[in-house]
Amino acid sequence: MKDFYSDYGYNFIKILKDKEVPSFVKEADILDQEEMDKLPDTAFASVGDRKLPITDPANVYVSAAYYFNANEKNAEVEDRIVKAAELFEISDEIKNILPDTNTKIAAEDNQKESRWEISATYKNGDIKKFAGDLSSIEKFQDEFVSKIFNFCTFESKMDCAEKIAQELEKSGKDIPNRILEVSGRNIPDMEKVAQQVKARAIRLSDDSQKVSLCKIANELFDSSDKNIEGMKKLAKILESIDEQNSLDRFYNKSILDPFASVFNTSIDEAKKVASVIDLNGSDFSVEELNEVHQDIFKLALSKESLDLIGFGTDSFDVSKIANISEDDKVNLALYL
Repeated sequence: MKDFYSDYGYNFIKILKDKEVPSFVKEADILDQEEMDKLPDTAFASVGDRKLPITDPANVYVSAAYYFNANEKNAEVEDRIVKAAELFEISDEIKNILPDTNTKIAAEDNQKESRWEISATYKNGDIKKFAGDLSSIEKFQDEFVSKIFNFCTFESKMDCAEKIAQELEKSGKDIPNRILEVSGRNIPDMEKVAQQVKARAIRLSDDSQKVSLCKIANELFDSSDKNIEGMKKLAKILESIDEQNSLDRFYNKSILDPFASVFNTSIDEAKKVASVIDLNGSDFSVEELNEVHQDIFKLALSKESLDLIGFGTDSFDVSKIANISEDDKVNLALYL
């Protein structure tokens, strides 16, 4: 077995020349021969020849680099490295230096990724877990919408829908509009939202609730809550009002359910609407905003707006800037 100490680090340089070595490795002290001699055999992954020390995070990392990239494979040695990495909580760092997926660590990770598990919290307090492989996620999605949805709490509805969306993405499958609505991935068109809020007010007998809903509808365009969290809060308010007044009997007749009422516009439709975006009196095209360095968005926008446009994620979309708060639009305009 080769290791850092018998190889004098030559292979270490080759193995990690294109990798970012963690600071805990760079800053670690190298064991001298006297220290090595005092170690028990169990301090090495290769016990018989006392190679590949696993005494601390740095030595586990270096020994893993040698074992996975420069040595013949041995199940016992690999198992000791894997367990040491778990013990020192550096399994993720080691995954970054694997040469391929033909290792225990990568195989276990891939096995985890190939399955999904989603917990639904029911309104009566029960929690039910659902699980399966990627091929069954579409079937669960249908079951969630048709059978499970109405029994879940508001938060659990959104959480389950988001997890379904993530699993469908992993499988390269299209996300149905209903899941986009319930997960809050669709874009709120404020005019449509206001119409839905007012449509509810008409059907209420409680005057105080009527007034409250009309106020919400009238203040939507100037609200500081015009972000993803604010829209979730509004959808939850609508759900509560619908349940109190049995308005669900009007769903898909004169009103839509809270999720369809609030998260009412697909991203593709929103892009068309938001092809030109007004920022504090100045018009910017989506194409122009796509050219803006992302550091500008990070400086100018609040966390809520950054989340809304998917900043730092694969779902980053500048067209969603049309739906951020007016204060953030003003602030962004100052940087452009």
